[in-house]
Amino acid sequence: MSKTMRLFAGLTAAALLLLSACAAPGAAPKGSAAPSAAAGPQRGGSFIGAITADPQTANLDLTTDTNSSDAFTPLFSSLIALTKDQQVVPDLADSWTISPDGRRYEFKLNKNARFHDGQAVTSADVQYSLEVASKYQAKAAPILKNVDGIATPDPNTIVVTLKNPSAVFLKSLNTASVVILSKRQFNAVPDPRTVTNLAAPIGSGPFKFKEWVKGDHITLVRNDDYFKPGVPYLDQWISRIIPDPGSRTIAFQKGEIDYIRGQFVAREQLPDLQKVAGVQIDQHGGYPGEELLEFNLKKKPFDDVRVREAIARGIDQRAVVERGYVNAGAQVSKSHIPADLAAFFDPSVKLPAHDVALANKLLDDAGYKKGADGTRFRAKLSFLANVGADAKSAAVVKDNLKDVGIQVDLDPLEAATSAKQIFTDGNFDMFVAALTSLGDPDLGIARFYLTSSIGVNNGNGSRYSNPAVDQAFADGGKTVDAAARKAAYATVQAILAKDLPTFPLVDYSNIDVAQGVIGGLLQAPYHYARPELLWRRQ
Repeated sequence: MSKTMRLFAGLTAAALLLLSACAAPGAAPKGSAAPSAAAGPQRGGSFIGAITADPQTANLDLTTDTNSSDAFTPLFSSLIALTKDQQVVPDLADSWTISPDGRRYEFKLNKNARFHDGQAVTSADVQYSLEVASKYQAKAAPILKNVDGIATPDPNTIVVTLKNPSAVFLKSLNTASVVILSKRQFNAVPDPRTVTNLAAPIGSGPFKFKEWVKGDHITLVRNDDYFKPGVPYLDQWISRIIPDPGSRTIAFQKGEIDYIRGQFVAREQLPDLQKVAGVQIDQHGGYPGEELLEFNLKKKPFDDVRVREAIARGIDQRAVVERGYVNAGAQVSKSHIPADLAAFFDPSVKLPAHDVALANKLLDDAGYKKGADGTRFRAKLSFLANVGADAKSAAVVKDNLKDVGIQVDLDPLEAATSAKQIFTDGNFDMFVAALTSLGDPDLGIARFYLTSSIGVNNGNGSRYSNPAVDQAFADGGKTVDAAARKAAYATVQAILAKDLPTFPLVDYSNIDVAQGVIGGLLQAPYHYARPELLWRRQ
C-alpha cells in the first residue's frame, strides 16, 4: 500500500486514478451508471454531497473545517487553482510573473471577474483576503508570514513581495488556503471572526448562495455571470448534513447523495459501498494524512514529557489501524510527517514503540502511582463524534490506556463547536485529530506545531512552543532547494519525536466514493477545489 500512496509525493496523475467497481446484476440504484467519456461534460442537474454537521463558518479564510470547505468552497475563487497533478493554473489571476530572485510575485487579475453582488473583484479585495488569511487561516498563515509587503498599483494588479524565496507560496494561493473575499462585505467589521455565519455570503466563484437550512442542507446555485466561459456545468451544489456514518452509507446506496469524501466514509462499510452499481472509488483522495493524539501541554499531567511518552508507549498503533481504520488505506505512523511524503519523511526517526512495561515505569517515575483500584489518573479524550475513524480510534486509545492505569473518559464533540473548545479555549486533555498534509510540510503540517499557530482555528491546539521547531520550519519554508528542505524537516521530525506534543497514530489515505453519473471529479486534489468542472450525466 505504501508504494501506491507514495505516488502523491511524486505528484503523478497515476496516484489519482479513479477506480470503478460494479455491482452484481440486478436493479441499479438511482444515478449509478458511469459517465460516458465520449459524451463529455453535460450541463444541468445537481451535485449532492454529504457533510457531517453544520459548517463552522462560510468564511473560509477563518477555518480549515472540512464541512465548511465542502459546502462553501464553490462560492469562492482564488488567485490560482491546482490540477490533479499539482500543476498551477489560472483562477482569478490570468497571469503572473516571478522575479529572478523568487521574492516578487506580480499577478494580473481577470478583468471580467465579479462578486455575486455585481461588484468587480479588485486588487484591494485580494490584499484584504491575504491579510485575513495570514492571521486566522491555519494552513495559509505559516506561508503568509513570509510576506514582506503587498502593493496594489491598480485595481487589476497585485504585487506580493516575500522576505525569502518559497517553494510553496504560489501553490498556497488556491481555495484550500486562501479564498478571495469581498472587502466591502466586511468593511464595517473590525474583526472578521465576529461574523461567523454570514446571512448571504458573497464570493466570485462558480456558484452563488441560495439557502442554509440548519441541520439539513446547504444549497448553492449556478452563477450565470461567472467569469470563466462555459462553466459551471451543474445547476446546483447541495451539501446534505448527515451526522451518522451509517446513514450516509444508506443514502449513497439509495442514490440520495452523489458523493462521500474519504474522511466521512465509514470504512467498515466500504464493501457495501463497492456493491453500488457503477460506483467510482478514489483509493487516494486528497493528500496523505495522519491521525494524531494531541496533548494539551498547558494542563497537568500532559505538561510532563514522561507522561506523554508513557501514553504513546501504552498505545498499540497496529490496533488503531485494524479497529479504527479496519485496515483500509492506513498504516502505522512512523514519524510526524507521513511516510508517503517521501521527499520529506526521515526513516531514521523513531517514535516510541508499544511497550506497556516501560509505559508503567515512566508513569511511576513521573510520580503518578497506581491507586488501590489500579488507576493513576483520569483523562478526557475528545474527538469528532461524526467522523467514524476518529471515534473508533479514540475507543482503541481508551482500551489501551487501561493497561497503564489511565482511566479515559470519551468526549464526543460536534464539529461546529469543536474548534473553539480545542483551539481557542484549550478546554481539553487529549484530542484525536486527523491532519491532512496538503502534500507539503509547510502547507499542511507546520500549523500544528508553530508557536504562531497557537489560538488559530485548527492550528496548534497542544499549545506547544519550541523555538528550534519554529526555526526548522522557517528554514524549510524559505528555500526552494530540495535537499535543504528535507534536512530542515528532518530536524523537525527528530525534535517532535522527543517532545511529543502529539503522538502520530496512523498514516492514512482518504477513500472517496462517488456515484457513476458524476464526471469531472479528478480535475483537482479535492472534488470541491474546481467545482465548475464537475458535471452530471443526464
